[in-house]
Amino acid sequence: GPGEGRASGPISTLHAPPPPRTPPSIKTLEPGLARLLIVGFAGTSSAQADQLMAEGVGGLIFHRSNIVSRTQITDLTAAIRQAAGRPVFLAVDQEPGRVTRLDGILPALPTPEHIGAVDPPVDSLTMGQQVGRELAGLGFNMDFAPDLDVLGPPGAYIGDRSYGHDPEVVAAHGVAFMHGLRDGGVMAVIKHFPGHGGVTQDSHLVMPVDDRPLSALAVKDLVPFDLAIEQGAPAVMTDHLLYPRLDPRLPASLSPQISGWLLRLKLAFRGLVMTDDLEMGAISSRWSLPQAVVMAIQAGADMALISSDAGAVPSVVAALRSALEDGTLPRARVAEALAHIDAALRTLAR
Repeated sequence: GPGEGRASGPISTLHAPPPPRTPPSIKTLEPGLARLLIVGFAGTSSAQADQLMAEGVGGLIFHRSNIVSRTQITDLTAAIRQAAGRPVFLAVDQEPGRVTRLDGILPALPTPEHIGAVDPPVDSLTMGQQVGRELAGLGFNMDFAPDLDVLGPPGAYIGDRSYGHDPEVVAAHGVAFMHGLRDGGVMAVIKHFPGHGGVTQDSHLVMPVDDRPLSALAVKDLVPFDLAIEQGAPAVMTDHLLYPRLDPRLPASLSPQISGWLLRLKLAFRGLVMTDDLEMGAISSRWSLPQAVVMAIQAGADMALISSDAGAVPSVVAALRSALEDGTLPRARVAEALAHIDAALRTLAR
């Protein structure tokens, strides 16, 4: 089944060392808690970004509102990197098609729907290399792409962001794009695990429900993720859908069943796990941001994404600290998350 015999091969370079038998003390772990966050910031200069770096966050996500021009963004990423004085993730959503934060700066690309449908096939490896080189040239080192969602029912929310209905086609293009990004110097984050293609609702607004059993997901939605992981995917983003047949209570991003058992054990993924934006309605309508972040890390995420509320960082870090201190967030889990972050940053430094 998926995940057997995965230990050898090119993926082994991404494996974080196993956490030590006795997890580090709370005192040792506390200074690193902010590193579990990737956060958005306001403005086109580095004032708020530098503040976040001073607070110790692990990375930043850049939005259209942060980006004015090629020169400005190149200067901004360099300034942030210098202020940080340590390796950090500088991430952006740059998919082929309509999800781009750099329109007008980078060349427009066809939609995945188009890419997956035309014959002869589009060269997604070359496309990924081009995007990777361009992003790296602007100072980014992480791209929340490719989208490995397999299209399900008519009117599926993911729409033209998916490479199509055929899991093999989605897998082939997605994995090629992922390798291309890496060749260009940028870490791909495959998304939205375990698959956003089967629902018509938008998780920015509500928590969509996909009530298929694991057996149905395994032959369709999980196929591209399984292949990408086998091919050394460095990072995975979890979604905010409820899959009641897998976990009747918690969405994938907060579910130990899905972020832990399914992804880590069944699919044998040992890279970096991050959530989709925890400010989205699927989550914020039910949990406070500090609560959601603690639950995500407990469930198996290594990093939580907070797309715009930079001001929430102190309260989120305080919640992580108190969960660590009272034992609801195990020391070993925090140590493992930090080890995964370090391992991912090391692959970028090479």
